[in-house]
Amino acid sequence: MSQTLYKEILIPSLLNPESIADLSKQITEAENSEARFLILKGSADIFCNGLDLKWVAANERGNYLDDMVAYGAFLKNYKPVSVFLLL
Repeated sequence: MSQTLYKEILIPSLLNPESIADLSKQITEAENSEARFLILKGSADIFCNGLDLKWVAANERGNYLDDMVAYGAFLKNYKPVSVFLLL
């Protein structure tokens, strides 16, 4: 069986519940793979702009606590061992 040396993770340009769920899925899949390194890849223009403020403004529920708790849990669960920046 051939071991994959790395796995590429696509970082969303904006963070909202859908993009966070996708990012979490990609990271979980990478953790469960045989990859030894992760490559975090943003778009051509930006790595990540952060929280999607248009989503926040358009959220009709008005209660963001559940989404923010889920995002905090995602960040807490993701504990990189080493970070390398390739320019």
